[in-house]
Formats: sequence, structure tokens, C-alpha cells
Amino acid sequence: MALLEDNRTSVSLSEANRKRRYSLDICRYPQELSSEEIKHYLEIQINVRGRSKFDKNKRIFQVNKPVDGANLSNDELSQAAIIGATADSSIVAKNVAKWVTGLFGKTGGVAGKTRDVVSSIVGAGVGYNTIKTNELLKPDTKHRISDVINLYISEPPSVKYSTNWANKDLGSLAGIISGSAFGNGIMNGAPEAMAAMGVNTARLPSVFGAIDVKDILTASSGNALNPFKECIFESVDFRSFAFTYRFMPRNPRESEEVKKIIKLLKFHMHPELSEGRLFFIYPSEFQLTYYFNGKENDSLFKFAPCILSNLDISYGEGQFSSFDDGYPAEIILKLTFRETEINTKESIERGR
Repeated sequence: MALLEDNRTSVSLSEANRKRRYSLDICRYPQELSSEEIKHYLEIQINVRGRSKFDKNKRIFQVNKPVDGANLSNDELSQAAIIGATADSSIVAKNVAKWVTGLFGKTGGVAGKTRDVVSSIVGAGVGYNTIKTNELLKPDTKHRISDVINLYISEPPSVKYSTNWANKDLGSLAGIISGSAFGNGIMNGAPEAMAAMGVNTARLPSVFGAIDVKDILTASSGNALNPFKECIFESVDFRSFAFTYRFMPRNPRESEEVKKIIKLLKFHMHPELSEGRLFFIYPSEFQLTYYFNGKENDSLFKFAPCILSNLDISYGEGQFSSFDDGYPAEIILKLTFRETEINTKESIERGR
């Protein structure tokens, strides 16, 4: 029993130090999470957008992207967009100005002024300098905030890695160019190359258009063309993770913790409107980490920053019931996270 108490004290002190150092506001379910009874848990940290008007007083530090990431950085994305927009800016400006003129005509008054203002905005707004200096179009930053969610591990951790490959028929020409069609020498392979080219290029007059010359020649000779198939690498899939949690609060404190956890997840998975309501500011990202006994579990895989793509809530199964204050006695929460970075050899080296 003494050993059990000592372990609990050690974990408690470790967590207290973390909270004191970063002023963290940790929400957990259940209450005894990270104690001797429940050593394994999932920690969810939140990265808010620098342009967001929310949680400014909760920001701890700025989150930087790994330098060897395979995805484009915010700066690279913005630069590519600026170059692309600049290339078509004059065309867009002329077309929109023409549309405005056609809509309002050449009349004076409000209509004419509106036409002139819109034309001026479009003509200047799509240019390089305006895009580059507009605050809403500059690269945004991400900041870790003090709100943290700790949840018990509801099911065995699992992860799926997948890459996309396509089967391509490169054709006889690829074989001829590569030299593989020539066997032991060019002279020996030349007749085959000529025959393959003849089959590929053979044509009959249009009156016989329904007849496939290639099939006739290969069927009669008993030789089929080698398609020179290759498996071509195309892309890497983003990993996704699904979690299901069953909350059954045992006291008002746990009810409040569950309520706060759900609100945090709902709040940060959604975007916000810009001041002029013309743009969406991206939702927050989530950094997931498996913990064991109060420390990061290096025996399991690591996560890249994730977005929360789906959140489903069911207030009980079968029959609905609640406490005296109306709060549900059972809540089932289903979460689906998707990473924002693909895996490469470099990320696998870092533990993903």
C-alpha cells in the first residue's frame, strides 16, 4: 500500500510541475487518470491559429513545422499562390471591370461610382503587392494553448500506413528505348522491334474499322505484345485515427470535466469568420500523444498535427437517463482525427 501511495505522489508531483511551468489547464476523464489504476492515457494538446481572435491570453509558445517535412510550409504555399495570382491578375481585373460596366452601364450617380470603385478594387486587389501585403493573405502562425485534454485509452492503439501505386502499361516503345527488347544484341532484337512497331501501327481502311488489326496479328502468330507494365509510385495517404469514449460521470466534478472536454473539442474543430465575414479562419489543430505513467510513451507511434474531421455525440444507448440536474448519465463520444502531414522516411525516423 505504501508503494501505491508513493507512485501516486510521484505522478501527482510530475503533473503539478508541468502545470506550474506552463500554467496548463488540464481536463481529464476519469478523475484517477495517470494514477496507479490507469497508467495509459491519450493527451490532446491544441494549436490555435495566430490570426484567431480567441484564446490570446492562453497562448504558451509558437509551434514550428519540422524543417524536413514533405509538405509545403505556409510561406511556400503563399508564395506559390502569389505567383499564380499575379500571372492572371490583369486578365481577372479586365474581365471583372467589363462585367461591372455591363451590369451598371455608363450611367452616373451611385451606379457609376459603384462600378468605378469595384473596378479599382479588382484592378489593384489581385496584383502582386496587394496580395503580398494583405494581412489576411499572409502566412499564418500556430500557437499552443494552455488547455489540455487527457482521456483514458478506450481501445488498443492502432495505426494504418498506406501508399498509392498505379499499374501503368508503358508499351513496346518503352521496351525498345530501354534496350530490353533487343535481347543479347541490337542485331538480334531488331526484327522483334520492327515487328512490334508494325503491330502497333498497323491500320486497315475505315470500311474495316470494326476489326482490331493488333488482335488479328497477335492471334494468328501466337505472339502477344509485352505491355511492359510498371508499378508507378503516386502518393502517400494521410493517416486517420478514430476514438470512441463512453463517459459515465460519477459525481458533479466529472460531469463538469466531460462538459468542458466536449466543448473544447467542438469549439476548436470549427472555423471562425474574419472581421469582414468574407473569409474563414482555419480551425485549430490537435497534437495527440500517448502517455504512460505521466511520461510520453516512446514505445508507441507518434502523431503529426491533426485536424478533427468528425465528432459524434450520443446521449446514452437505448434509453436516455440523466442526473437530478438534467445532465446525461451516459455520453458516447466518437472522434475522427486526420493528420495534416504525410509520412516520409524522415518522419518515420522521428517515431511516426
